Amino acid sequence: TVPGRMVQRNVERLEVVVLVLDLRTVLGHTREKALLTVRRARRAFGIAKHDHLSLAVEKLAQALDEIKADASIRSATELLSQYTSPVSPGISVIGFSLGAYFALNLSNTLPELIRSVVVFYGTGPIDFSQSREDYLGHFAEDDAFEPQSEVDRLESVLQQAGRPVTFHQYSGTGHWFFESDRPQAYQPEAADLAWQRTLEFLKSA
Repeated sequence: TVPGRMVQRNVERLEVVVLVLDLRTVLGHTREKALLTVRRARRAFGIAKHDHLSLAVEKLAQALDEIKADASIRSATELLSQYTSPVSPGISVIGFSLGAYFALNLSNTLPELIRSVVVFYGTGPIDFSQSREDYLGHFAEDDAFEPQSEVDRLESVLQQAGRPVTFHQYSGTGHWFFESDRPQAYQPEAADLAWQRTLEFLKSA
């Protein structure tokens, strides 16, 4: 189950509108198209077939048109904002990996539309001077993509901006530990705990 589908299925009972951002949604692809894009990236960047998929994803992310992706995400946010209720105004954003960067950036560029942000194993910009949200973060113990120094930096700048922030680290995990369609990385116990904490956060934020 990809994060977007899992989140959609499990937040239906919550009085909150959720925008989910991961590599596939940022690229605007289904899983099948995303994998096809990764294969094309392998060829384009000269990555051997036997190399780890994450290297292809990393190269693909580097080539991402950030301006175009950011514009698409802003449009989606503005559209979803029409469906928020007076009981629970604002959108909650959940970002996975690369999507975490865009979720964090969104919270500073459209703070009037965002109520809370959850990030999974991803960091982002350093300017949160305009943000108004609460933040929750889930991070791996051993993450080749997000070193602890970057996680500590993000936590520090959010605190300096005066934002409520709670970060959790999950022992024995690596990048993508929440994603059940990545069997080599998926850690069900950590994923379940992270999701329970996320639901509690979405209810209270």
